[in-house]
Amino acid sequence: MALKRDGTFVVWTVNNFRPTAVPAGLSNVVAVASGDFNVLAIVQPLAYQPVLLSPKISGGNLIFSWPAIPGRTYRLQYKPSLDETLWTELPRDIVAPDNTATASDAVSFTNRFYQLVLLP
Repeated sequence: MALKRDGTFVVWTVNNFRPTAVPAGLSNVVAVASGDFNVLAIVQPLAYQPVLLSPKISGGNLIFSWPAIPGRTYRLQYKPSLDETLWTELPRDIVAPDNTATASDAVSFTNRFYQLVLLP
């Protein structure tokens, strides 16, 4: 077993004696240890703060794009005033296809303040 620089690890076997499967999606591993019949992987959560890039207006829509984690799900929320306590969610969540994700909202309002939420 070996930890790779990208936070993933590989497992191999001698004479098919030990399992070689690594759970799908396992990442952000900072340390690994193993015994005859077990493996321990310590995972560090991402300290990722998404940042909205400059929104653009196109065809009556406000288009947002931001740096993203591929495969992760984001939710864009808004409220008409910063004095409001509750955020309203746009109708659909966004799964990032690659390192940039986008969302849009129809321009049919006077004021809106937006926040982006990275879902677990």
